[in-house]
Amino acid sequence: MLDICAAYDSVWRDGLRYKIRNNFNIKGRMYWWIDSFLRERAGKVVLNGASSQLYNFRVGVPQGSALSPILFLLYINDLTDVIHHPIQSGMFADDVALWTSIFTEDTTEMQRQMELLQYSLNGVSEWGCKWKMALAPQKSQCITFRSKNKKKYPKLKIKLDNTDIKEKDQVKYLGLIIDSKLTYKQHLSLSVYKLLFKTIILPILEYGCPFWNGTSEVYKKKLERIQRIALCRILGVMSWTAYDTVNMMAQMPPLELRRQQEEVKLYHRCIQISEQLPEHNLTLAYRLWEQNHNVPENEFYCWRGKLSPLSRACIHAEEMKIPTITPDKKAIINKPPMQRKKIPCPNKSPFPQNAEPPAEEILTSINNKTTVIYTDGSAFPNPGIGGVGVIIQDQSNQEHVEIEHPVNGINKKGT
Repeated sequence: MLDICAAYDSVWRDGLRYKIRNNFNIKGRMYWWIDSFLRERAGKVVLNGASSQLYNFRVGVPQGSALSPILFLLYINDLTDVIHHPIQSGMFADDVALWTSIFTEDTTEMQRQMELLQYSLNGVSEWGCKWKMALAPQKSQCITFRSKNKKKYPKLKIKLDNTDIKEKDQVKYLGLIIDSKLTYKQHLSLSVYKLLFKTIILPILEYGCPFWNGTSEVYKKKLERIQRIALCRILGVMSWTAYDTVNMMAQMPPLELRRQQEEVKLYHRCIQISEQLPEHNLTLAYRLWEQNHNVPENEFYCWRGKLSPLSRACIHAEEMKIPTITPDKKAIINKPPMQRKKIPCPNKSPFPQNAEPPAEEILTSINNKTTVIYTDGSAFPNPGIGGVGVIIQDQSNQEHVEIEHPVNGINKKGT
């Protein structure tokens, strides 16, 4: 199992452009569209309300985009060319695995297979150096699947970038925990039940927790008991194991900590949208809370009743030393539906005034009295030679009117 360091963030863009043109023969408008998608990428880091400066990224593909996984697969597609037969390989996004199958107990054949596997790893290392993809030998793993006595088989010794790859009794690949005997005991006893707990039970225990977290500790301890019993059964430990110990073994934070985090998220959300959406219910509640808690620095007050969610979140943020955030100044581009600009509608239109009919209704409304006009424009390269064209389709005339106008030195923005 090979690990690629920061896979999506390490893509060499010039190398990706080269492979798109030469390996996949993507040219013309499609190529220039992808090239424009990769250019002038910038970003910043936001942590607990504090943001860094804006930096330009010259490598990598943007994460979160639907196009990025496809571009990454195009970039690493030729990785299998350096694998020597009969070594096999499998790739799913940035998860790469190499394996071979031996159906004999001959140690000479086993040694030959391991040498071919090492040659393939050397080829993968050279491929990474050539295309500027860093591999992580420390995070890479290897495993041998044996059905009989391990002493009959030689120990697996392979290297990646002159670093030994540690042999494990079990590895995790694509979310599946595979052990050396292929029993899948660890996967079925831990992963599935833990996944069920996270996806079914935990959302029920935390639903609406920022609002009801101020309830009595007696009721909240009942929820913690449910988590402790569930994790004890998943881990296979005694039912009276301490709550903190079970959470550490399962790598699950306590419910109280998760509820406090949700309260802080709600508190920050109210602050962020307070200027963008002044009429929002969260903004109105935050303004009212801020007005009631606007106390001079030298004065203090004592609250006898239950604390509100915003008050609890404010206290938790100070206890966790989370930096204060400021309201977002960027205007929201999307307008509500009632504020959309009305489209002019001609008097002879078959559709209601100010309506936006879908394409199907427009096509079905075309009759013998309808005149259809098609327009298009392009430039290649950008800037370069371009032009515009118009086709007028009159139902009363069998011949269509075509108008073309070439223009030199224009770009895709029309300037």
